[in-house]
Amino acid sequence: MIKTCLLFVIIFYTVNCQAQWLKLKTRIAAEDNMYDSIVVVISDESGNVNRLSTSKESTLKLKLNNHYQVTYIKPDAVAYKFEVNTHLPVKLSKKNYSYSINIFLEKLNPVDAKAQKETACKTRMTIHFNKDKKAFSF
Repeated sequence: MIKTCLLFVIIFYTVNCQAQWLKLKTRIAAEDNMYDSIVVVISDESGNVNRLSTSKESTLKLKLNNHYQVTYIKPDAVAYKFEVNTHLPVKLSKKNYSYSINIFLEKLNPVDAKAQKETACKTRMTIHFNKDKKAFSF
């Protein structure tokens, strides 16, 4: 009887208590076709910040029911910043989701550096859950 109860608890936990994710697939195009020094900075609403080296294509796993700011940085390019709101209606949060985006990293032009830095500080888009489509969109 104890073994049966323990087995039930384990099965319940694995089915209902696993963290659900948004798998954000990114494809980067850099104006200079150099991809060796790209870094992604991910900060969440709790103040946690992760800084990761990334390649031309990658997948970010973002926990559901959180808000993130994601910035792609390359030393000789204009930074690309966007937000991801993974908050969902309660009844829809029992599965994993995926979404794909393409990012273009524009080469930094020294003549226009001030305007490009202002662009880099602005959020370019917000990805969120569209309840009508029951999927993520921007």
